[in-house]
Amino acid sequence: MSTTTTVHVDTIFAETGAISIGYTPEQDRAYLSVADPTDKRRATHFVSLSPENLIELKASFEKLDEVIRQEKAKIYLRQSNPSSFDQSGDTVAIPIGNSNISIPKDLYAQVASLVSEGQTLIAASKISAALPWLGLAGARAVAQSICDYQLAVGDRA
Repeated sequence: MSTTTTVHVDTIFAETGAISIGYTPEQDRAYLSVADPTDKRRATHFVSLSPENLIELKASFEKLDEVIRQEKAKIYLRQSNPSSFDQSGDTVAIPIGNSNISIPKDLYAQVASLVSEGQTLIAASKISAALPWLGLAGARAVAQSICDYQLAVGDRA
């Protein structure tokens, strides 16, 4: 008589249902259990995943993450015209909400480079040090706006 152990890993509750994740070491299979709370019969659907399927699932979630970022960038472009990143004169006007914050062009060049390398927090720290009146929260908003802009115009992967 063989025994099968299922190790419960996690349950994710969403508005439209719940997904439970488990692993059966004897069979080297991961399990996804999807329950629909609106179904009066409490129907649960099971999906058994091999290690190869898990690799594919992870890749699919990475693709989903990229699509989400791209779509958010498109929304950002629709909401804030990219020309609002006005780079005329000695400053760059960066849209934050319904207004703009102007920073010196040389500072923008430094922080935009950091942001494009994925170092948004370091960029925010530089902005905060150069413009202390913004505070760290304001500097993070500026750095995030630069990041969103770069994603929207394709300057950042």
